[in-house]
Amino acid sequence: MPAQGSWVDALSLKLGFNFVPFLADKAIVQAFSFVYQPEKFTYRDPSAEDYTAHRLGTTLKVKSGNLSFSFDNAFLDVDGNKVAPTYALNQLAGAAANQNDKARNNYAHSVARERRNQIQDRYTLLLQYTSGKFSFARPPR
Repeated sequence: MPAQGSWVDALSLKLGFNFVPFLADKAIVQAFSFVYQPEKFTYRDPSAEDYTAHRLGTTLKVKSGNLSFSFDNAFLDVDGNKVAPTYALNQLAGAAANQNDKARNNYAHSVARERRNQIQDRYTLLLQYTSGKFSFARPPR
């Protein structure tokens, strides 16, 4: 594929809210927050690459005595094109058509998969019991 460049306009906003000050028992709940970050990317030349990303983050951390609990969630919804360029193994023409062009692939430029239509939800959940100063038990991840 021929090299192609473009100017990119990016607009991003981050809104966060911490719920801990509104809770009755602030000693147990150490963190309880919600973050929303919309991002809009506009490409000047290949407008098919335009996309909007919605990121939602949630954090909850609770501790009572020796028991602690933590939940972190990262949700991503990308509203973009569903079609990505396909990189064939043999992209040459003429006499060189029978030779494999192994130098060109999807990793030779910025990764297109981050701009494609997708939904991701990743979370981390942790439950831990601390019995002494340096010993604790928690289930495997």
